Amino acid sequence: MRGLLRRRALALVVLLVAGAAQAGGPLDLHQAVNRALAANPALQALEAQARAAGERVPQAGALPDPMVNFGAANLPIDGFDLTQTPMTQLQVGVSQRLPFPGKLALRERIAHHRAEAVARQVDAQRLELRAQVIRAWWAVFATDRALEAIRRSEDLVARLIEVARTRYQVGKGTQGDVLLAQLERERLADRRLALVARRGAQASELLRLMAEEGETVALPDAAPPLPDPQTLTLPALMHTAQVHNPQLAAARARVQAAEARVDLAKKDYRPDFTASAAYGWRDDRTDLYSLRLGVSLPIYTDRKQDPQLAEARARLAMEKARLADLEDRIRARLQAALADYRSAHAQVTLYRDRILPQAQQTVESTLSSYQVGKAGFTNVIRAEVTLDEYDSRRWQAYGDAWQTLAAIEAQIGKELNHERP
Repeated sequence: MRGLLRRRALALVVLLVAGAAQAGGPLDLHQAVNRALAANPALQALEAQARAAGERVPQAGALPDPMVNFGAANLPIDGFDLTQTPMTQLQVGVSQRLPFPGKLALRERIAHHRAEAVARQVDAQRLELRAQVIRAWWAVFATDRALEAIRRSEDLVARLIEVARTRYQVGKGTQGDVLLAQLERERLADRRLALVARRGAQASELLRLMAEEGETVALPDAAPPLPDPQTLTLPALMHTAQVHNPQLAAARARVQAAEARVDLAKKDYRPDFTASAAYGWRDDRTDLYSLRLGVSLPIYTDRKQDPQLAEARARLAMEKARLADLEDRIRARLQAALADYRSAHAQVTLYRDRILPQAQQTVESTLSSYQVGKAGFTNVIRAEVTLDEYDSRRWQAYGDAWQTLAAIEAQIGKELNHERP
Protein backbone atom coordinates (compact mmCIF):
# COMPACT_ATOMS: atom_id res chain seq x y z
CA MET A 1 0.00 0.00 0.00
CA ARG A 2 2.82 2.39 0.88
CA GLY A 3 4.53 1.58 -2.42
CA LEU A 4 1.34 2.42 -4.24
CA LEU A 5 1.06 5.73 -2.40
CA ARG A 6 4.65 6.58 -3.24
CA ARG A 7 4.05 5.85 -6.94
CA ARG A 8 0.95 8.04 -6.96
CA ALA A 9 2.84 10.82 -5.22
CA LEU A 10 5.62 10.58 -7.82
CA ALA A 11 3.10 10.76 -10.64
CA LEU A 12 1.44 13.78 -9.03
CA VAL A 13 4.78 15.59 -8.71
CA VAL A 14 5.65 14.95 -12.37
CA LEU A 15 2.25 16.11 -13.52
CA LEU A 16 2.54 19.26 -11.41
CA VAL A 17 5.94 20.01 -12.94
CA ALA A 18 4.48 19.50 -16.39
CA GLY A 19 1.62 21.82 -15.50
CA ALA A 20 4.03 24.46 -14.28
CA ALA A 21 6.00 24.20 -17.52
CA GLN A 22 2.80 24.56 -19.48
CA ALA A 23 2.05 27.79 -17.63
CA GLY A 24 4.99 29.30 -19.48
CA GLY A 25 3.42 28.36 -22.81
CA PRO A 26 3.54 25.12 -24.80
CA LEU A 27 6.56 24.41 -26.97
CA ASP A 28 5.46 23.99 -30.57
CA LEU A 29 7.47 22.03 -33.08
CA HIS A 30 8.74 25.09 -34.95
CA GLN A 31 10.12 26.61 -31.75
CA ALA A 32 11.83 23.37 -30.76
CA VAL A 33 13.59 23.07 -34.12
CA ASN A 34 14.71 26.71 -34.12
CA ARG A 35 16.10 26.47 -30.59
CA ALA A 36 18.07 23.36 -31.45
CA LEU A 37 19.50 24.84 -34.64
CA ALA A 38 20.56 27.96 -32.76
CA ALA A 39 22.19 26.33 -29.74
CA ASN A 40 23.21 22.74 -30.48
CA PRO A 41 26.97 22.48 -29.76
CA ALA A 42 27.62 19.63 -32.23
CA LEU A 43 26.19 21.75 -35.04
CA GLN A 44 28.20 24.77 -33.92
CA ALA A 45 31.40 22.70 -34.01
CA LEU A 46 30.71 21.60 -37.59
CA GLU A 47 29.91 25.18 -38.61
CA ALA A 48 33.29 26.27 -37.23
CA GLN A 49 34.93 23.48 -39.23
CA ALA A 50 33.22 24.76 -42.38
CA ARG A 51 34.47 28.30 -41.74
CA ALA A 52 38.00 26.95 -41.30
CA ALA A 53 37.74 25.04 -44.59
CA GLY A 54 36.58 28.21 -46.33
CA GLU A 55 39.64 30.08 -45.10
CA ARG A 56 41.89 27.54 -46.81
CA VAL A 57 40.60 28.48 -50.29
CA PRO A 58 42.54 31.77 -50.75
CA GLN A 59 45.61 30.16 -49.19
CA ALA A 60 45.62 27.42 -51.81
CA GLY A 61 45.56 29.95 -54.65
CA ALA A 62 48.28 32.23 -53.26
CA LEU A 63 51.85 32.33 -54.50
CA PRO A 64 54.58 31.03 -52.20
CA ASP A 65 56.14 33.73 -50.03
CA PRO A 66 59.02 35.50 -51.79
CA MET A 67 62.54 35.22 -50.41
CA VAL A 68 64.76 38.22 -49.65
CA ASN A 69 68.49 37.46 -49.91
CA PHE A 70 71.47 39.31 -48.45
CA GLY A 71 75.07 38.49 -49.26
CA ALA A 72 78.46 39.41 -50.63
CA ALA A 73 79.95 38.24 -53.95
CA ASN A 74 83.50 37.83 -55.22
CA LEU A 75 85.28 38.49 -51.93
CA PRO A 76 89.07 37.91 -52.15
CA ILE A 77 90.17 35.19 -49.79
CA ASP A 78 93.47 36.81 -48.92
CA GLY A 79 92.01 39.68 -46.94
CA PHE A 80 88.28 40.04 -47.54
CA ASP A 81 88.88 43.62 -48.70
CA LEU A 82 85.79 45.05 -50.44
CA THR A 83 87.94 47.39 -52.56
CA GLN A 84 90.63 44.97 -53.63
CA THR A 85 88.92 43.68 -56.81
CA PRO A 86 86.42 45.44 -59.07
CA MET A 87 83.92 42.52 -58.97
CA THR A 88 83.55 42.48 -55.18
CA GLN A 89 80.04 43.61 -54.22
CA LEU A 90 77.43 43.53 -51.47
CA GLN A 91 74.11 42.17 -52.72
CA VAL A 92 70.46 42.37 -51.76
CA GLY A 93 67.96 40.44 -53.82
CA VAL A 94 64.52 38.90 -53.97
CA SER A 95 63.37 35.59 -55.44
CA GLN A 96 59.89 34.25 -56.19
CA ARG A 97 58.84 30.70 -56.97
CA LEU A 98 56.29 30.63 -59.82
CA PRO A 99 54.26 27.44 -60.35
CA PHE A 100 53.47 26.53 -63.95
CA PRO A 101 50.48 28.56 -65.20
CA GLY A 102 47.21 26.97 -64.12
CA LYS A 103 48.52 25.07 -61.07
CA LEU A 104 47.49 27.70 -58.53
CA ALA A 105 44.02 27.98 -60.02
CA LEU A 106 43.60 24.22 -59.82
CA ARG A 107 44.76 24.14 -56.20
CA GLU A 108 42.30 26.87 -55.36
CA ARG A 109 39.56 24.94 -57.17
CA ILE A 110 40.36 21.81 -55.15
CA ALA A 111 40.22 23.76 -51.87
CA HIS A 112 36.97 25.43 -52.95
CA HIS A 113 35.24 22.12 -53.71
CA ARG A 114 36.50 20.63 -50.44
CA ALA A 115 35.18 23.62 -48.52
CA GLU A 116 31.90 23.27 -50.39
CA ALA A 117 31.69 19.63 -49.35
CA VAL A 118 32.22 20.56 -45.69
CA ALA A 119 29.61 23.32 -45.96
CA ARG A 120 27.10 20.86 -47.39
CA GLN A 121 27.90 18.48 -44.53
CA VAL A 122 26.87 21.29 -42.19
CA ASP A 123 23.55 21.46 -44.03
CA ALA A 124 23.22 17.69 -43.73
CA GLN A 125 23.92 17.85 -40.00
CA ARG A 126 21.35 20.63 -39.68
CA LEU A 127 18.76 18.44 -41.39
CA GLU A 128 19.67 15.45 -39.21
CA LEU A 129 19.41 17.57 -36.07
CA ARG A 130 16.04 18.85 -37.24
CA ALA A 131 14.86 15.28 -37.82
CA GLN A 132 16.09 14.24 -34.35
CA VAL A 133 14.21 17.13 -32.74
CA ILE A 134 11.05 16.28 -34.67
CA ARG A 135 11.30 12.62 -33.67
CA ALA A 136 11.83 13.55 -30.01
CA TRP A 137 8.99 16.10 -30.10
CA TRP A 138 6.51 13.65 -31.60
CA ALA A 139 7.58 10.96 -29.16
CA VAL A 140 6.64 13.26 -26.29
CA PHE A 141 3.43 14.25 -28.08
CA ALA A 142 2.36 10.62 -28.57
CA THR A 143 3.09 9.85 -24.92
CA ASP A 144 0.96 12.83 -23.87
CA ARG A 145 -1.95 11.52 -25.91
CA ALA A 146 -1.45 8.05 -24.39
CA LEU A 147 -1.60 9.64 -20.92
CA GLU A 148 -4.86 11.31 -21.90
CA ALA A 149 -6.21 7.93 -22.99
CA ILE A 150 -5.19 6.50 -19.61
CA ARG A 151 -7.04 9.29 -17.82
CA ARG A 152 -10.18 8.61 -19.86
CA SER A 153 -9.89 4.92 -19.02
CA GLU A 154 -9.50 5.79 -15.34
CA ASP A 155 -12.69 7.85 -15.51
CA LEU A 156 -14.44 4.88 -17.10
CA VAL A 157 -13.12 2.50 -14.44
CA ALA A 158 -14.30 4.90 -11.73
CA ARG A 159 -17.78 4.57 -13.24
CA LEU A 160 -17.40 0.79 -13.26
CA ILE A 161 -16.45 0.78 -9.59
CA GLU A 162 -19.53 2.80 -8.69
CA VAL A 163 -21.78 0.53 -10.74
CA ALA A 164 -20.22 -2.62 -9.23
CA ARG A 165 -20.60 -1.24 -5.70
CA THR A 166 -24.21 -0.27 -6.30
CA ARG A 167 -25.08 -3.71 -7.68
CA TYR A 168 -23.24 -5.37 -4.80
CA GLN A 169 -25.11 -3.25 -2.23
CA VAL A 170 -28.49 -4.18 -3.70
CA GLY A 171 -27.55 -7.83 -3.93
CA LYS A 172 -27.33 -8.04 -7.71
CA GLY A 173 -23.56 -8.16 -7.96
CA THR A 174 -20.65 -9.77 -6.19
CA GLN A 175 -17.78 -8.42 -4.16
CA GLY A 176 -15.48 -9.96 -6.76
CA ASP A 177 -16.82 -7.45 -9.30
CA VAL A 178 -15.82 -4.57 -7.04
CA LEU A 179 -12.38 -6.04 -6.42
CA LEU A 180 -11.87 -6.71 -10.12
CA ALA A 181 -12.75 -3.09 -10.96
CA GLN A 182 -10.38 -1.83 -8.27
CA LEU A 183 -7.63 -4.08 -9.65
CA GLU A 184 -8.17 -2.59 -13.10
CA ARG A 185 -7.84 0.88 -11.58
CA GLU A 186 -4.48 -0.08 -10.10
CA ARG A 187 -3.38 -1.56 -13.42
CA LEU A 188 -4.14 1.74 -15.12
CA ALA A 189 -2.26 3.61 -12.39
CA ASP A 190 0.76 1.39 -13.01
CA ARG A 191 0.59 2.05 -16.75
CA ARG A 192 0.28 5.78 -16.12
CA LEU A 193 3.40 5.74 -13.95
CA ALA A 194 5.31 3.89 -16.68
CA LEU A 195 4.16 6.44 -19.27
CA VAL A 196 5.13 9.34 -17.00
CA ALA A 197 8.62 7.87 -16.65
CA ARG A 198 8.86 7.37 -20.42
CA ARG A 199 7.75 10.94 -21.01
CA GLY A 200 10.42 12.19 -18.63
CA ALA A 201 13.13 10.42 -20.62
CA GLN A 202 11.71 11.66 -23.92
CA ALA A 203 11.50 15.25 -22.64
CA SER A 204 15.12 15.03 -21.44
CA GLU A 205 16.24 13.97 -24.92
CA LEU A 206 14.31 16.85 -26.48
CA LEU A 207 15.89 19.34 -24.07
CA ARG A 208 19.34 17.88 -24.78
CA LEU A 209 18.91 18.41 -28.49
CA MET A 210 17.89 22.02 -27.82
CA ALA A 211 20.89 22.44 -25.47
CA GLU A 212 18.54 23.59 -22.71
CA GLU A 213 18.30 22.74 -19.06
CA GLY A 214 15.13 21.63 -17.35
CA GLU A 215 13.14 18.61 -16.29
CA THR A 216 10.23 18.62 -18.71
CA VAL A 217 8.47 20.51 -21.48
CA ALA A 218 4.82 21.18 -22.22
CA LEU A 219 3.54 20.62 -25.75
CA PRO A 220 0.35 21.83 -27.44
CA ASP A 221 -2.64 19.50 -27.68
CA ALA A 222 -3.41 20.03 -31.37
CA ALA A 223 -3.14 16.88 -33.48
CA PRO A 224 -2.91 17.93 -37.16
CA PRO A 225 -4.09 15.50 -39.83
CA LEU A 226 -1.50 13.32 -41.49
CA PRO A 227 -0.66 14.11 -45.13
CA ASP A 228 -2.23 11.83 -47.71
CA PRO A 229 0.35 9.12 -48.56
CA GLN A 230 -0.84 9.21 -52.18
CA THR A 231 0.83 12.63 -52.53
CA LEU A 232 4.23 11.06 -51.79
CA THR A 233 5.83 9.06 -54.59
CA LEU A 234 9.34 7.67 -54.80
CA PRO A 235 10.25 9.27 -58.17
CA ALA A 236 9.15 12.72 -56.99
CA LEU A 237 10.96 12.39 -53.66
CA MET A 238 14.12 11.12 -55.36
CA HIS A 239 14.03 14.05 -57.79
CA THR A 240 13.76 16.46 -54.85
CA ALA A 241 16.66 14.70 -53.15
CA GLN A 242 18.83 15.08 -56.26
CA VAL A 243 18.24 18.83 -56.12
CA HIS A 244 18.21 19.55 -52.39
CA ASN A 245 19.92 16.74 -50.47
CA PRO A 246 23.12 18.24 -49.00
CA GLN A 247 24.83 14.86 -48.70
CA LEU A 248 24.52 14.39 -52.45
CA ALA A 249 25.75 17.96 -52.97
CA ALA A 250 28.75 17.23 -50.74
CA ALA A 251 29.49 14.02 -52.64
CA ARG A 252 29.31 15.86 -55.96
CA ALA A 253 31.67 18.53 -54.59
CA ARG A 254 34.13 15.79 -53.62
CA VAL A 255 33.91 14.40 -57.15
CA GLN A 256 34.67 17.85 -58.56
CA ALA A 257 37.62 18.20 -56.19
CA ALA A 258 38.93 14.80 -57.35
CA GLU A 259 38.55 15.86 -61.01
CA ALA A 260 40.55 19.01 -60.31
CA ARG A 261 43.15 16.86 -58.54
CA VAL A 262 43.53 14.78 -61.73
CA ASP A 263 44.02 17.97 -63.77
CA LEU A 264 46.62 19.17 -61.27
CA ALA A 265 48.45 15.84 -61.42
CA LYS A 266 48.68 16.27 -65.20
CA LYS A 267 50.02 19.80 -64.72
CA ASP A 268 52.75 18.47 -62.44
CA TYR A 269 54.49 17.08 -65.53
CA ARG A 270 55.20 20.73 -66.40
CA PRO A 271 58.11 22.61 -64.78
CA ASP A 272 57.89 25.31 -62.14
CA PHE A 273 59.99 28.47 -62.27
CA THR A 274 61.99 30.58 -59.84
CA ALA A 275 62.63 34.24 -60.76
CA SER A 276 65.16 36.31 -58.83
CA ALA A 277 66.65 39.80 -59.00
CA ALA A 278 69.58 41.25 -57.06
CA TYR A 279 71.28 44.59 -56.62
CA GLY A 280 75.04 44.63 -56.10
CA TRP A 281 76.76 47.58 -54.42
CA ARG A 282 80.47 48.17 -55.24
CA ASP A 283 82.80 50.65 -53.55
CA ASP A 284 83.79 53.52 -55.88
CA ARG A 285 82.50 51.61 -58.90
CA THR A 286 79.28 51.27 -60.82
CA ASP A 287 76.71 49.13 -59.03
CA LEU A 288 75.39 46.00 -60.74
CA TYR A 289 71.99 44.35 -61.32
CA SER A 290 71.53 40.58 -61.58
CA LEU A 291 68.51 38.70 -62.98
CA ARG A 292 68.01 34.92 -62.90
CA LEU A 293 65.34 32.46 -63.97
CA GLY A 294 65.40 28.90 -62.69
CA VAL A 295 63.39 26.02 -64.14
CA SER A 296 62.61 22.76 -62.34
CA LEU A 297 63.21 19.56 -64.26
CA PRO A 298 60.48 16.91 -63.72
CA ILE A 299 62.62 14.03 -64.88
CA TYR A 300 61.65 11.42 -62.28
CA THR A 301 58.16 10.97 -63.66
CA ASP A 302 58.15 7.19 -63.24
CA ARG A 303 58.56 7.55 -59.46
CA LYS A 304 56.68 10.76 -58.84
CA GLN A 305 54.30 12.20 -61.47
CA ASP A 306 53.09 8.87 -62.89
CA PRO A 307 52.08 7.41 -59.48
CA GLN A 308 50.62 10.78 -58.50
CA LEU A 309 48.36 10.83 -61.57
CA ALA A 310 47.36 7.19 -61.02
CA GLU A 311 46.48 7.99 -57.41
CA ALA A 312 44.39 10.99 -58.45
CA ARG A 313 42.48 8.91 -61.00
CA ALA A 314 41.86 6.18 -58.42
CA ARG A 315 40.51 8.75 -55.95
CA LEU A 316 38.23 10.15 -58.63
CA ALA A 317 36.87 6.66 -59.34
CA MET A 318 36.36 6.19 -55.58
CA GLU A 319 34.41 9.45 -55.19
CA LYS A 320 32.21 8.65 -58.19
CA ALA A 321 31.47 5.20 -56.77
CA ARG A 322 30.66 6.74 -53.38
CA LEU A 323 28.26 9.17 -55.04
CA ALA A 324 26.48 6.34 -56.86
CA ASP A 325 26.33 4.30 -53.64
CA LEU A 326 24.90 7.26 -51.73
CA GLU A 327 22.19 7.73 -54.36
CA ASP A 328 21.28 4.05 -54.06
CA ARG A 329 21.17 4.23 -50.26
CA ILE A 330 19.01 7.36 -50.28
CA ARG A 331 16.62 5.71 -52.74
CA ALA A 332 16.42 2.61 -50.51
CA ARG A 333 15.84 4.71 -47.38
CA LEU A 334 13.09 6.69 -49.08
CA GLN A 335 11.43 3.52 -50.33
CA ALA A 336 11.51 1.98 -46.84
CA ALA A 337 10.31 5.21 -45.21
CA LEU A 338 7.44 5.49 -47.69
CA ALA A 339 6.35 1.94 -46.88
CA ASP A 340 6.56 2.68 -43.14
CA TYR A 341 4.58 5.90 -43.51
CA ARG A 342 1.84 4.28 -45.57
CA SER A 343 1.56 1.50 -43.00
CA ALA A 344 1.42 3.93 -40.06
CA HIS A 345 -1.10 6.15 -41.89
CA ALA A 346 -3.29 3.13 -42.62
CA GLN A 347 -3.09 2.07 -38.96
CA VAL A 348 -4.09 5.52 -37.72
CA THR A 349 -7.03 5.62 -40.15
CA LEU A 350 -8.12 2.11 -39.18
CA TYR A 351 -7.99 2.81 -35.44
CA ARG A 352 -9.64 6.24 -35.74
CA ASP A 353 -12.46 5.39 -38.15
CA ARG A 354 -13.28 1.77 -37.38
CA ILE A 355 -11.64 0.05 -34.44
CA LEU A 356 -11.92 2.77 -31.76
CA PRO A 357 -15.59 3.65 -32.47
CA GLN A 358 -16.47 -0.04 -32.33
CA ALA A 359 -14.43 -0.52 -29.15
CA GLN A 360 -16.14 2.47 -27.55
CA GLN A 361 -19.58 1.15 -28.52
CA THR A 362 -18.62 -2.25 -27.14
CA VAL A 363 -17.68 -0.73 -23.78
CA GLU A 364 -20.90 1.27 -23.52
CA SER A 365 -23.04 -1.68 -24.65
CA THR A 366 -21.34 -4.13 -22.29
CA LEU A 367 -21.62 -1.70 -19.38
CA SER A 368 -25.33 -1.16 -20.07
CA SER A 369 -25.86 -4.92 -20.28
CA TYR A 370 -24.00 -5.41 -17.00
CA GLN A 371 -26.14 -2.80 -15.25
CA VAL A 372 -29.28 -4.77 -16.11
CA GLY A 373 -27.68 -8.13 -15.38
CA LYS A 374 -27.31 -9.32 -18.98
CA ALA A 375 -23.48 -9.38 -19.10
CA GLY A 376 -20.71 -10.48 -16.76
CA PHE A 377 -18.37 -7.96 -15.22
CA THR A 378 -15.32 -9.60 -16.79
CA ASN A 379 -16.78 -8.75 -20.20
CA VAL A 380 -16.94 -5.09 -19.21
CA ILE A 381 -13.33 -5.12 -18.00
CA ARG A 382 -12.18 -6.93 -21.13
CA ALA A 383 -13.89 -4.36 -23.34
CA GLU A 384 -12.31 -1.49 -21.37
CA VAL A 385 -8.84 -3.03 -21.60
CA THR A 386 -9.27 -3.50 -25.35
CA LEU A 387 -10.33 0.13 -25.79
CA ASP A 388 -7.32 1.31 -23.78
CA GLU A 389 -4.87 -0.78 -25.82
CA TYR A 390 -6.31 0.32 -29.16
CA ASP A 391 -6.23 3.99 -28.17
CA SER A 392 -2.57 3.69 -27.15
CA ARG A 393 -1.72 1.92 -30.40
CA ARG A 394 -3.47 4.64 -32.38
CA TRP A 395 -1.32 7.38 -30.86
CA GLN A 396 1.83 5.30 -31.18
CA ALA A 397 1.12 4.84 -34.89
CA TYR A 398 0.35 8.57 -35.19
CA GLY A 399 3.70 9.52 -33.66
CA ASP A 400 5.50 6.94 -35.80
CA ALA A 401 3.94 8.44 -38.93
CA TRP A 402 5.17 11.95 -38.14
CA GLN A 403 8.62 10.65 -37.21
CA THR A 404 8.78 8.81 -40.53
CA LEU A 405 7.88 12.03 -42.35
CA ALA A 406 10.78 13.72 -40.57
CA ALA A 407 13.09 10.97 -41.82
CA ILE A 408 11.80 11.48 -45.36
CA GLU A 409 12.43 15.23 -45.13
CA ALA A 410 15.97 14.59 -43.91
CA GLN A 411 16.62 12.38 -46.95
CA ILE A 412 15.19 14.76 -49.56
CA GLY A 413 16.77 17.83 -47.95
CA LYS A 414 13.56 19.86 -47.92
CA GLU A 415 10.43 20.27 -45.82
CA LEU A 416 7.26 18.76 -47.15
CA ASN A 417 4.21 20.97 -47.48
CA HIS A 418 1.83 19.94 -44.74
CA GLU A 419 0.17 21.32 -41.64
CA ARG A 420 2.40 21.49 -38.59
CA PRO A 421 1.54 21.90 -34.90
